[in-house]
Amino acid sequence: MRRIKNRYILAIVFLVTLLILKPSFFVRTKIFLFETLSLPFKIVNAIKTSLNSKSSYIKENAYLREKSALLALELSRMANITKENERLRALLNFEKLSSYKTISAEVIGRIPSTWVKGILINKGEKHGIKKRMAVCTPKGLVGSVIETGPFTSKVMLITNPNSRIGILLENSRQAGVLVGADKGVCKAIYLEMDSDIKDKEMVVTSGFGGLFPKGIIIGEVEKIEMENRGFYGYAIVKLSQDLNSLEEVLCIE
Repeated sequence: MRRIKNRYILAIVFLVTLLILKPSFFVRTKIFLFETLSLPFKIVNAIKTSLNSKSSYIKENAYLREKSALLALELSRMANITKENERLRALLNFEKLSSYKTISAEVIGRIPSTWVKGILINKGEKHGIKKRMAVCTPKGLVGSVIETGPFTSKVMLITNPNSRIGILLENSRQAGVLVGADKGVCKAIYLEMDSDIKDKEMVVTSGFGGLFPKGIIIGEVEKIEMENRGFYGYAIVKLSQDLNSLEEVLCIE
């Protein structure tokens, strides 16, 4: 016990001597101990800072994704509004320049039945819509009203197999009948094969029969074919108005 006590005394004397003779040694020792003891705290703090930084990055990234999606939605909405304004201006210009009296309407639905192939519009008898009225857009003929209600009406499209329209080929002045055909196309039938019919020739309503006013654009000749009997031919007509993209129409009184 006495030896251990003497060793403690010698150690204390040694440390006191070092402190007196070399105070810098004590300072360095103190700094070393401080750094060693504080190292775990530094590691924990670094991990915590890293996690906070990562969490902040994730939140910022989510915020930017949300803003990007909202911006894309707004741009899409503005593009749709611009297109709608262009269509409405075209309708307005057509109404101003046309000699026809027209009633504008919006397409609110499509009739999937194979025997109808038509659309629903948001105007009816209360707005002056009547059966057999021609329906068009500034680009061309669409169809005719076949049924009316107080506030809505049904329109049979010209691609319907039951549709029959008297037509003229604008350059050759060849008369014929436009009929609906399969796969959403139209045929101009009863065309005389000895007439000078050309591809891309414009097809318009003839006014015969009184249902459709004369001179409404329908489309252009895309392909000419001979009937089996050889007396008449028919032409596939490319419509001026895409009937799958109808949103607003004009009903001609």
